[in-house]
This record gives sequence, structure tokens and C-alpha cells, in this order.
Amino acid sequence: MKKYRIAPKAVKPMSTIKFRTKASDGGNNADSADFFDRTADRLRKDLSGNADVIMRELFAGGNENIDALLVYLMGNIDKKLLNDSVIKPLMTCSGLEGIEPRGERLKEYIAKKCLQTGSVKYSKDYNTALQDMFSGEGILLVKGIEGFIIFTVDGGQKRQISEPETEKRIRGTKEGFVEDIWVNIGMIREFIKDPMLKIEMLKIGQRSQTDVAIAYINGLADSKIVDEVKKRIKKINIDALLSSGYIEQYIEDNPWSVFPQFLGTEKPDKAAASLLEGKLLIMIDRTPYALTAPVVFVEFFQATEDYYEKFHIGIFSRIIRLIAFLIAVLGTSIYIALTSFHPELIPSELLISFARLRKKVPFPPVIEVLIMEFTVEVLREAGIRLPTSVAGTLGIVGGIILGDAAIRSNLVSPAMIVVIAITTVCNFVLPNYSMTLSMRLLKFFLILLSATFGAYGIALGLIVIVTHLAKLESFSVPYLSPYAPFRLRDMKDSLLRLPLWMHVKRPVSIPHIDDKRAVNNREKSGTGEN
Repeated sequence: MKKYRIAPKAVKPMSTIKFRTKASDGGNNADSADFFDRTADRLRKDLSGNADVIMRELFAGGNENIDALLVYLMGNIDKKLLNDSVIKPLMTCSGLEGIEPRGERLKEYIAKKCLQTGSVKYSKDYNTALQDMFSGEGILLVKGIEGFIIFTVDGGQKRQISEPETEKRIRGTKEGFVEDIWVNIGMIREFIKDPMLKIEMLKIGQRSQTDVAIAYINGLADSKIVDEVKKRIKKINIDALLSSGYIEQYIEDNPWSVFPQFLGTEKPDKAAASLLEGKLLIMIDRTPYALTAPVVFVEFFQATEDYYEKFHIGIFSRIIRLIAFLIAVLGTSIYIALTSFHPELIPSELLISFARLRKKVPFPPVIEVLIMEFTVEVLREAGIRLPTSVAGTLGIVGGIILGDAAIRSNLVSPAMIVVIAITTVCNFVLPNYSMTLSMRLLKFFLILLSATFGAYGIALGLIVIVTHLAKLESFSVPYLSPYAPFRLRDMKDSLLRLPLWMHVKRPVSIPHIDDKRAVNNREKSGTGEN
């Protein structure tokens, strides 16, 4: 028996590998043997130069007349499972020599009796077999069979399920998505044990051949949106799909908008809740960040914990997030407008205090703001990139030492430090990181307008932002729904969060087929409302 390890060299892209075979009737041993020899030679030629590609020759059933070639990737398989479930059973499998003529009968015998893996399939297409092999499956070529036997022996080092760093919570599940798409699909299945939950798989990327899963509940999700999402994803022509952000940029309705048009999450319970509202879930292999669509603006102020606590707490939390959003976006621009253009609007005692604090500062308020905002953004980026053990030290250095030094050197006033600190903290109140990034851009846009036109510039900027939001859509769903257009029924789960037993019907803003949720006990007793 020989075990071949190929020397490093670049592999051809899948799109360039072509192979044609004769049609087989499954009964011509000469043709089948010729197919085996030609295909084995082609595999060695196409896969040469790949150190992680293992090609193992063996005799099936210990019969020297039945040559077999096993091909797999070293880093993507479970070695013990491969040895125990494929190699040993195949070499010791009895009864193969008595199967004549070879072909379909031999293929079925090997698949049903010799191989002991969970998944076994058959393909005559050379390119399909190679794609499956590079996706982590093993392929088996047997003399006498005109085609490939493809089996699953998944393995390799994978990250364990843990709580996401970007979506911390006190109450609720602590598990989050990982980089394995099938593990993520399994977590969704644990939350929704409904046979109507459909998972459709696509492969995107000419070279990466990345698995993309589209999940939706059949009979609940709108079929037009399902078809539109699949249509847009299938049109993506790219070398490699490395992250969910790639898909987001390729299929969003308005690529020029700074606002996110997908709701990204690492939490399976949040993804399951979106599916139950009639939305679609897009999952990409090798990334733990799933996308839900369509999405509306108000959803970025909602957290799953709002539903796990009493509705009073949910309402209060959402109001706090809205106020924090307004402070983060408007705080610094209002400070500039008041101190530079409209000091008469500031109470006299406070104005005198501001004047005393800024007496030795050589810069106008807008320069102060830009200096501090730029410093905060630099510290934020550095904190993200630094190791966890060092990031905390950076926050202390940046927040205390640099701020104190700036005040002592009269570069900025103490009032400016307070404004910047409040707006920076408010940036992190929203539960969605993508919306936080949009807030940072809007803040600088309004700072420049307020420095130029004062309060009139802020008003002009807000008009532009609101007009843009009113025109924005996510898969034909108005972005500002349920406020524009106004949907009274959806107000019970927008800024407000009424008791769960009142959520009898699904949101009108999200197109769906089945409008009625499961009836609850309170509604039966006459205490529920629509």
C-alpha cells in the first residue's frame, strides 16, 4: 500500500478544471478500468503541488484486482474517523471479488456495506467531486466503478461554542455562532424544531466555493422576498467570499447609504426570533456573523433582553437607547452651535463659566472638537487591534492621562472633555455595532454643518438624514416603518414593548404569509388584545 503526499505547488482554479468521460452503462469492466486509470492520472496531475492533499492507494476488500484511490485534505478530516470508518472497513470488506459485472452493483455494495460514515453519495462529475473534496469531504475512486464515491469525515480544529464578545447579555442564552456553518444551522434547528424551516445551500466564489445558507420558514416568509434574496446572491460573481460583509455589500438596496440594511447577529436566539417574524437568515461558512433581512430602522434599538425582562424594563431600555443615540449624534454639534453662534441661548451663569474655562484655549470650539474626536477615534481603533491585556491600559492612558494633559496644556477646555466623554459613552449604548459605525460618520457630518451655519446647519443636516431614511428600503420594506408609513399595530413593538401576550399578530411592516401567532392562554381567558 502506498500513501502519497504531494509537494507544494499552486492548484488550478475550479473554473479551469474540465474533464470529459464516456457515458457508462455500469456493466463494461474494460471501460470502467480505463476510467479509473485516466481519472487517477488526472487527479495526480491536477492536485500536484498541494502538500495537504493526501492520495492513498489500496486494494478494496484485500483483492489485488480491485484498485482503489482515496483522496482527501489532511487538515479538514478526522483522522481517527477516516481510519476506523473508511480505510479499515474498505480493506477488510468481504465479498467484493464475487460481484460481476462491476459498476452499479459494486458501487452500492461498497456504499452500503463497506463504508461506515454518516453520509455517502455518488457523482460522475469530475469538477463536483473536486469541489466536495476541497470542501472537506473525501472522495473514493474504485476500479470497476465509473464515477466517484463521496463520503463525509469532517474534522480539523474548530472553535468551541462560546458567548459572543460583541453581544454581551445578562439574561438569555450564552451561546453564539461559530465559524462552522453546519454547527450554526444546528443551533437554529434547536430553537425552531419545525419541518417548515427550510435551509437552502448555495456556493459563492469562483475560487473559494464558500457555502452560503439561506434559512426561512416556508408558509411564513414572503415568497417574493425569498426569491429576490436568492436571485441577488446567485448573481454575485467574485473570486472569494470571505465574510458576511461581502454579501451585504453586493445585495443591499442602496450601496451608497451609510446606514446598515441588514441586521447582523452572532446570537442564535436573535436569529430564530427574526425567522419567526417572516424574515430570512443568511449564514456564511467560516464566519460567525449571520444576516437577517429585511430590516427596519427601529430594530437597531432593540435587544433580545428586552423580551426576556418585564415590558416596563424593555420600554425604559429602548428610550434610554434612543436618547443615547441622539446625544451621540448631536451632542458635539450642538455644543459648537451654542458656543460659536448662539451664546444667547445659554444661561448667563453657565455662559460665564464656559468663558472662564475657555479663556486660555487658543482654538475655536470646532477645532477643539475635531482634535478630541480624532483622538477618541484613534484610541478606539487602537483598542480594538491591541491584545485584551493591553487594551485596558490604553483606555486608562487615553482617557485619563491624555485628557488631563490636554487640559493642563490649554489645548482644550474641561467642558469639551465632558462633552466628548458623554458622546463617546453614548456611542456604545446601541446593541448593534453596525449602527454605531453609522453614528460616528453622521456625527462628523453634523459637526461640519454646525461649524458653518450653527443651529441652521444642524436643522439642515437632520432634514437630509431623515429624508434619506424615508427613501431607504430593505428588500422593498420601508426603512422607517412602522413610523413612515405609519402602522398603528406595529407600535406595540417599536419604541414601546408591550407585554408578550399582546403580540398576537406578526408585524405588518415585514411581509409575511401567516399573520397569526400561536394563541396564548391570556387571550383565551379574555385578557389579551390584538
